[in-house]
Amino acid sequence: MSETKTYDVIIAGLGPAGESAAIYTARKNLSTLIVTYDSGGQLTKTFDVENYLGTPYSTGIDMAITFEEHVRKYPNVEIEMMHEVVRIEDHGEFKKLVTAEGREFCGRVAIIATGAKPKTVGMAREEEFSGKGLTYCTTCDGPLYRNKVVTIIGGGTSGVEAALEMVKIASRVNLIVRSELRGEPILMDRLREVEVQVYENHIPTEVLGGDYATGLRIRHKTSGETTDVETDGVFVEIGRSPNAAIFDGQLVLNEGGEIVINPYNETSMPGVFAAGDVTDVKYKQIVIAAGEGAKAALRAAEYLIKQG
Repeated sequence: MSETKTYDVIIAGLGPAGESAAIYTARKNLSTLIVTYDSGGQLTKTFDVENYLGTPYSTGIDMAITFEEHVRKYPNVEIEMMHEVVRIEDHGEFKKLVTAEGREFCGRVAIIATGAKPKTVGMAREEEFSGKGLTYCTTCDGPLYRNKVVTIIGGGTSGVEAALEMVKIASRVNLIVRSELRGEPILMDRLREVEVQVYENHIPTEVLGGDYATGLRIRHKTSGETTDVETDGVFVEIGRSPNAAIFDGQLVLNEGGEIVINPYNETSMPGVFAAGDVTDVKYKQIVIAAGEGAKAALRAAEYLIKQG
């Protein structure tokens, strides 16, 4: 890898969208560089994958490993790990990705596939206890709470999945839901078959504890009554926010902070494309991210042909 080299394609992100894009650009014989902090994206924080065509079942981590191994089979794809992209620059005939360390990587076109990050609750003392009994990745930290009491915040698919996973190892699982449970039907059916204490219509207001989290204060939406839930760990599973704020002022973003793209994955900057959870494509699924990555790569290849 050379910072002085101009690649045909530079890709920010190594999740399903970025990996799929790289495979397609590689097969077009385009020199490709992926710049990323880590590998796998949200896939590494997914428990079980049962809806990816051709793969009846896989863990998220296993699928992420398989995806990366596939990308690395192509000799014209290089990967630069442990580099956080913080800016993109338009230099006309080439685009430049700039990292937090000040390193610069150039390509004739760029594909943004930086994915998303966990949303925060916004409750009191949340930041204080992050990493001290409060986590945003049940997949990563769940095994540390075997035979302990855990409390999960989130009533959507992510929260229900986390509850189903933790009920296998925790002594008790509490599930805090701001409104009503709304997970996928098949997951809701499974949840009814296990013992989980569900608090619907409750808002988490404060994490309790000293050096580490020992409880969660919740408030009923209607009555206003507060309850202190004792717990050994708090898991926040309320969805994801796009990793696009770094491009604000450079690319057009929507009100949700997502990169706006057209049907061909083109952004507001000529020669810059985007794919996956960082974009305004409505549904956030592994198979959709992979498809969007392929689309972005194909359009990028067409763009390069036209540029000559």
